[in-house]
Amino acid sequence: MEILDACGFHPVIGVKVLIQKALITISEDGEFDMHDLVQEMGHHIVRGEHPNNPEKHSRIWKKEDAIKICSMDATTELDMIEAVGLGFFVFPLGDNLPLVANGKNLRWIQWQCDIAIHLLSNFPQRTLCCLILGSGLQKQLWEGNKFLPNLKIIELWSFHNLIVTPDFCGLPNLERFILTRCFYLEEIHPSIGRLERLVFLRIAHCPRLEMFPPITQPKKLKTLEFSSCPKLFNISEIQKQNIDNLGNLDLDNSGKEVESSMECCLEEPSLPRNNMKPCLHDNMNHIGLQFFFKDIRKLDLSFCSLGDEEIFSADWELPNLEELNLRGNDFSLLSFSRLKLPRLKLLNVSYCQGLVEMSELPSSIAVILADSCTSLESCGDVSNCKWLWNVSLLFGNSCGGDILLHSMLQGNAIQDHFIIVILESQIPKEFESRLFRRNTFTLHFPDDWYNDFCGFLICVVTEDFSPKINIVIKQGVINYYPFWLMSNEVEPESDGMRTFVGYVSFGSLRHTAFSNSSSTMISVYTSIDSYVVAKLVPRKSKAQVQTTKFATDLSEFYEQELNYGEPTFTIQDGPNSSINIIWQTPQSSRA
Repeated sequence: MEILDACGFHPVIGVKVLIQKALITISEDGEFDMHDLVQEMGHHIVRGEHPNNPEKHSRIWKKEDAIKICSMDATTELDMIEAVGLGFFVFPLGDNLPLVANGKNLRWIQWQCDIAIHLLSNFPQRTLCCLILGSGLQKQLWEGNKFLPNLKIIELWSFHNLIVTPDFCGLPNLERFILTRCFYLEEIHPSIGRLERLVFLRIAHCPRLEMFPPITQPKKLKTLEFSSCPKLFNISEIQKQNIDNLGNLDLDNSGKEVESSMECCLEEPSLPRNNMKPCLHDNMNHIGLQFFFKDIRKLDLSFCSLGDEEIFSADWELPNLEELNLRGNDFSLLSFSRLKLPRLKLLNVSYCQGLVEMSELPSSIAVILADSCTSLESCGDVSNCKWLWNVSLLFGNSCGGDILLHSMLQGNAIQDHFIIVILESQIPKEFESRLFRRNTFTLHFPDDWYNDFCGFLICVVTEDFSPKINIVIKQGVINYYPFWLMSNEVEPESDGMRTFVGYVSFGSLRHTAFSNSSSTMISVYTSIDSYVVAKLVPRKSKAQVQTTKFATDLSEFYEQELNYGEPTFTIQDGPNSSINIIWQTPQSSRA
């Protein structure tokens, strides 16, 4: 979608039209798909009247066509070619690549090979909108300042020898920059901080990168990711370098307040923003990690070797931040008293194996992912976190799963939404003596269920990391009133088991075939033999019988992003007025 948008194809409307005409579909994992015959028709249209003359095609995707073009005279004009999409292969003709050098109307290049540096330096790509390259061997992408006025996307993957990024001054419309697995990268060109249209910035797996220039101009930056860059935030090394020569600290010297931008830099908190030599803070060991905002929505600092010193000295004021990823860091305490994040919804601290305690979580928090936190003892008081609906504590300590579940059932999700709690080696006390060892469980509702209950809880205890759980609600006439089907009731050993607790509100089913029947029952089906039980959740008060205003707010809770494009709960109308609910448990510890 981003590539189509960069090339001016208006994908939001266009893709809907293609789906309506049954020309494409979107798979469960979010990928575009089409029938083989439709694809073949598209290929035929591109090859058109010149099937054996690839230099006259608008798109090049076949290796044999690329090789044929590259065997032509180096002065051959390739004005017809607009897009090149090639996987990895080694050209038998060395650096003779007129496909890139002479393609004067290229809009899109996606190529996994070592394109010669002099070609990228000399090609006149004023029309280029998207440049995606992988597996390059050069130390720099191109020399000097290159003017590419329409370029919106640059993605560089596995450029292992790259030392410095290109000069960004000639890329005024760049919106998306990704740089990953560049193991020798040492420098980000300072001009990156002046890209006013930058929306998405990701620097990942660059272990030698130690400094990042101040970001002073971007007015639209929404996502900032520094993943697996352990030296970038190593305060002890920054401190050692700068105590000897403070005048060399890379700061924004404008002296002016940045109104609608976000700025990221490592600096001594007391250092003035001017050209004068900065003054030392009283505490020589305190050099802070500071982020200044405006519109950033997502911040990723995973696997950056952040310890207690960095977190304690951090000064973040990000009023619009919604996602914070701190996976795989080294801090032991995470307190939000200093971090001004009033709209934070998703916190990911998975793989923080030294993390002992989280405290003062913002009241806006909706999702906490803390898988593989083996030292975690407390998530703090979450009673004020009324929007919290999803907590995952797999492969670590469950740090009071009963308290978490109880608090979440007092929140805003209880009436119109869902709740998920995933625990390791712990079973909430209210389920300990009520579990059944089987892969099917049936719960019958009492006659007055609609007035007295707001939803139902499902508890599945299993050794499986990702059980498949299907829930069926259907109408059925019963000749007995038992609330529970009492048989094969056992108490499982908790060690080595994983507990999946899910809550479905009746309010979330109001737009389905669900009806107010006194003879409704729930059947739960699991993929393997498990311990399973279901129970109804009483309403807290008669006032909750009415529809609340929380449904709209709760619809923003990242369901699609948590499971790689799939919602956590999928509700489908079944036969005979039944309702099928598919509970998508995580495939692994979620990223």
